[in-house]
Amino acid sequence: MIRDMVTAWRALWRRPGLLAVAVLSLAVGIGINVAVFSVTSGALLRPMPYRDPERLAVIWHSFGKAQSLPAIHPMDYRDYKERAQLFEDFTLIGGSETVLEANHDPELVRVANIAANFFPFLGVEPALGRHFTKEEDTPSGPRAIWLGHDIWQRHFGGDPGVTDRSVDLDGTPHQIVGVLPKDFELYLPAEVFFVKRPQIFRPLRIDFARLPPRNFTAWTGLARLKRGVTLTQARQEMEKIGGELKHEVAEFSAGDLRVGLIPFDRDVLKGVRRGLWSLMGAVGFVLLIACGNVARLLLARGFSREGEFRLRAALGAGRLHLARSVLAEGLVISALGSVAGIALAASSLKLLIRMQAAAVPRLETVGLDVTVLAFAIGAALFASLLSALVPALRAAALVHTPGVNADHRLTGSSRRLALQDRLVVAQVALAVMVVAATGFMIQSFRAMSEVSLGFESRGLATMRLALPRLQFPESVRTREFFRELDHRLRALPGVTSMAGANAMPLSGSGSLQPFAYDAETARHWESATADHRRISPGFFKTMGAMLVAGREFEEADEEPTAPRRVIIDTALARRAFPGRAAVGERLQLEPDPASPNAHGEVVGVVSPLSLQSVVGATTPQIYEPGMLRRTRLSLFIRTTGDPKDLVEKARLQIADLAPGIAVQEAQSMDEVVSRTLAPTRLAAALMSTFGLVALLLSGLGIYAALGYAVSQRTHEIGIRMALSEPPSSLRTRVLSQGLRLIGNSLAIGVPVTMLLVASTRVVFYGVRWTNPAAYALAAVLMGLVGLAACWVPARRAARVDPLRALRHD
Repeated sequence: MIRDMVTAWRALWRRPGLLAVAVLSLAVGIGINVAVFSVTSGALLRPMPYRDPERLAVIWHSFGKAQSLPAIHPMDYRDYKERAQLFEDFTLIGGSETVLEANHDPELVRVANIAANFFPFLGVEPALGRHFTKEEDTPSGPRAIWLGHDIWQRHFGGDPGVTDRSVDLDGTPHQIVGVLPKDFELYLPAEVFFVKRPQIFRPLRIDFARLPPRNFTAWTGLARLKRGVTLTQARQEMEKIGGELKHEVAEFSAGDLRVGLIPFDRDVLKGVRRGLWSLMGAVGFVLLIACGNVARLLLARGFSREGEFRLRAALGAGRLHLARSVLAEGLVISALGSVAGIALAASSLKLLIRMQAAAVPRLETVGLDVTVLAFAIGAALFASLLSALVPALRAAALVHTPGVNADHRLTGSSRRLALQDRLVVAQVALAVMVVAATGFMIQSFRAMSEVSLGFESRGLATMRLALPRLQFPESVRTREFFRELDHRLRALPGVTSMAGANAMPLSGSGSLQPFAYDAETARHWESATADHRRISPGFFKTMGAMLVAGREFEEADEEPTAPRRVIIDTALARRAFPGRAAVGERLQLEPDPASPNAHGEVVGVVSPLSLQSVVGATTPQIYEPGMLRRTRLSLFIRTTGDPKDLVEKARLQIADLAPGIAVQEAQSMDEVVSRTLAPTRLAAALMSTFGLVALLLSGLGIYAALGYAVSQRTHEIGIRMALSEPPSSLRTRVLSQGLRLIGNSLAIGVPVTMLLVASTRVVFYGVRWTNPAAYALAAVLMGLVGLAACWVPARRAARVDPLRALRHD
């Protein structure tokens, strides 16, 4: 076999055109397959970087159709630890933001508040220092923190003695007791509240005697199953405990609590799993198209070597020997294509990570590891076998007809051309599938880009502010700061208004607020929930949102003694107050209707804002005042100029007004929207690339097949021209043959694509699987590429010299 491969290399080297086209086709096919498999392997197939990740699960609490989230209460955490028998342990995590004051450089940092057992639970050891103690996880215990590796490097220069130091968080000293490893990353479900890539970890310090109501579920619980316990057994026990709690806890009984248990890796990766497997399917089709090109080239080369094969068979060569010589050429081409493909994959991965490392969990850790290289070798062997199988079998079949074929000058065999045509039809049909999927993805991205956000992002600057609590201990001081800041910012050229909110739009779910509007929803508390936001007066004007009825909040609504007032969106107004004006109505916002401020008066109705994601609100929305009494907020500034120019001026005004304030994420709202669309934009760009490659490869296949047909029929063409058939007729004859191939391909590819999309239930936002535009786009593009590929062979046929053709040997 080695001797055959050396011989094959020498023979292919004498055909540089064939070698270049074949290697390039496989390099592209294998390269994009290796790149996408690298992402899929790193994100989906590789175990999570924690101890025994297959035994980890996320606890979900569901309350009918109104709420289903990975969110529990500390009392739930304690109950599960005390009652469950099939679990090794439970742990708890919540999130917040605080101001880190180190080296006179205040920074707003993301903090994970965790149970003391959190890192031992995950099997994570500190790079420096020690684990938290039980005493540090009590309300009166010492205040301790772990630093993330990035914070340790930026603020402390990687000092190994940092565990002997103390830093201030919101003016309160905390002892640094540990530093996280450089490669540590915390992965949690997307629905988890407030925990987004934390930079600092500290104990929860739960005071069980002073907790909010049981329905205030702002923490996430993780469970570790005992060895040998199945997920079904664990779920049954959790459901049993949940049933007990429904009888013991009034909020759970009213809300119809159901406890769920989701495998950790499945929950974390559910948002990208289907998309990655869809991409794998698309690039698999591209590889099949590339293999079809190589198979067709090797088949044509085999036809040209039939005389050689018959002669070798006459001299005693067996089937295996003849087939092996063709397989050797396939292996040489595949080996070269693999090397080029791996180089292409490596550069593509670097570009992909740089474009959108946060779009896919663990994407930043993806590389060409042993698993990926094994996949590349497997893909190469698959490609070589698939590409050379039919030519090898045909070569082996020539053993039955040894000797030199005296009829080789005759018109090309119809069976040869039919076999070539079948390969081309299969290639083009696969390309139609990829291009149609590309059309769906592009239309979906376009629909998502054009969706109404409910606010005007153009001309809006935004930033996150954190006021040190020691510097602003009272709400009066905070409100004075914002009044002065508003006065200063309005004095800047182009600034028209300023407002604040407790969270940025497009930032995921906010706090959920149960509400009731009739006896049924009051009796089943938490059967109706809304996305709850705190905002300042003038928020909707600044955001460019549409106030449908009533008024915005006023400064008087901010007073602690003011009656509770709310603004709701139109979706909630239609649900709670159908057929009548919502302004002036009252919503119940506390489970006990007799408690103070249990009801809120509706003073305004606003069109829904895209607070959670760019595709619009998924839950009703309730807004309350009180933002200007908070020390953590998002600031929004409306300007007639360029928001990017305003950002730095606003930062200087804030620093001059109160030097200790941390300013983060200063940017334009357009940048926020663009970043939110980045994962969909990336998927659309990748699918567009795959579709373009599929078009080019299939076009190359059509061109080569028709070129081969013309070369095989040169003698026939000479006879036709000698008999006075005009060149235009010959050109039409070749074009019609190419269009017939394209028509057959579309007749197969379009229905199969529709069947695949319908059966796999792939969902494209804003686009139905029956949408004709995607299929029409695939048909038109394929037709144009096919016509371009047909035109050159058709022209060549029309320019054949009859005398040379009749002498064609």
